[in-house]
Amino acid sequence: MKKIQEVRGWILRTIDRAGRYGASTRLIGDTLLGLRAALTDSEIEEELDYLARKGYVRLEDVEVPGVGARRIAYLEPKGQDLLDGSIAQDPGILLD
Repeated sequence: MKKIQEVRGWILRTIDRAGRYGASTRLIGDTLLGLRAALTDSEIEEELDYLARKGYVRLEDVEVPGVGARRIAYLEPKGQDLLDGSIAQDPGILLD
């Protein structure tokens, strides 16, 4: 498996690319699978919780009609600053 710091970077980039609509855990999982970094749903949740505790993302549980409950991650300004390089790099997240 890829280093977890690299996976966290990919998660942040996925959320950023999703824009104002946010990224569901399913979208994040599919993206990681395409990058050959398959994580279980609980592992994705664990990394999202880590990023939320650091203030980089906001998590919201929503009910999607016809689909069911989904957890959506939105990029916070601090997360955008990290991706833009306008704040110090976090040693727990690899963005290179």
